[in-house]
Amino acid sequence: MGIDNGGTLSKAVIFDDKGEEIANASSGLKLSTPKAGFTERDMDQLWAANCSTIRRAIANAKIQAGDIKGVACTGHGKGLYLWGKDGKPCYPGIVSMDSRAWEYPEKMEQGRNGRPGFLQDIPKDPGLPAGVPPGLVEGP
Repeated sequence: MGIDNGGTLSKAVIFDDKGEEIANASSGLKLSTPKAGFTERDMDQLWAANCSTIRRAIANAKIQAGDIKGVACTGHGKGLYLWGKDGKPCYPGIVSMDSRAWEYPEKMEQGRNGRPGFLQDIPKDPGLPAGVPPGLVEGP
């Protein structure tokens, strides 16, 4: 079974032993934009969409879950999905389209406290995620 979480859909596909698709299912995924530059995903909704999609793909294939011999997962671009020690999401998922932290790569390149930045030799790529929470970058 292959599972893919894209920007708009959760998809599950069941393959036979020859790699031929025998069934699939998908569920829509919602994004929220609570503030300008913020693009987030409700983690509980994401989990529910995956569970529903997987169940429907298995039902569509007319197999039992125990018949599945392997699972491969993939997802959209980059993002940040934080889980607590209690096994629950501790913050909404920050997807790769989020731009709340656009200034942090520039700050990291400039360095701080008289030290050179560690991004000086890394090529700039505006397509890389900027959704890094400030506390993970700024430190004490």
